[in-house]
Amino acid sequence: MNLNDFGANLIAQMTRIADALESKQEAPATAKSAATEPESKPAAKKAAPAAAKKAAPAAAEKPVAEKPAAKRDFAEVKAILITVKDTIGKEAAQDCYRTYEYTAMSKIQPEHYDAIFDDATKALEEFEAGGNDSGDDDL
Repeated sequence: MNLNDFGANLIAQMTRIADALESKQEAPATAKSAATEPESKPAAKKAAPAAAKKAAPAAAEKPVAEKPAAKRDFAEVKAILITVKDTIGKEAAQDCYRTYEYTAMSKIQPEHYDAIFDDATKALEEFEAGGNDSGDDDL
């Protein structure tokens, strides 16, 4: 998932949370106002969106904080990238992290460890499956 997709997903989730909070807050306010004072109904509807907007940032922060930790650590990512470099070449190793817009291996962030590790593993598997024929043994 690239940064643009992540941002779009985050905005969609925040919108859903805000809508859900707004609908939950409107329902009790509407029920109370209908039972007690019909004149206060427009005021309750105006208060609910304001409360939802205040609650939405707090609710949006919670899912971001509960982001699952990476299965891999930097040492594992570094080791497989070095293996790719030694086996396939420097360009292939750099391609694994440049896909995520990193200019150097040392700049890789934890949220991309798993994806880069998987990309490097895939590159090695493809190389070993048939991309490594140098033609030296051909007659």
